[in-house]
Amino acid sequence: MFKLIDPEQTFFFEDDGTVAIKNTQRLDDQWLARLREEEMAMQNQKLGEFVKLGEIPAIFVTKWLGEGFNIFDPNVKARDIQKRLKRGGLEAFMTTRKRL
Repeated sequence: MFKLIDPEQTFFFEDDGTVAIKNTQRLDDQWLARLREEEMAMQNQKLGEFVKLGEIPAIFVTKWLGEGFNIFDPNVKARDIQKRLKRGGLEAFMTTRKRL
């Protein structure tokens, strides 16, 4: 069974008295290995109506929301998410490299 640990928030005070928030999320190596296996399996598969783009950790979804990018917005296309993953060096979370 694969388990993804929920994001954790840590609050601490900076030297200047401001409060900082640190967001972390631990990702299981087995989970990443399973994503690689799914990607390899998808390489020879034809695209249908439903294609799994990947599994994006909540920590990145939250970060993107703060940057004004909402993956749940119906106007956001799969290719927009693919571009953002590639630009951020987050291809490990993709289960297909095919153009969507």
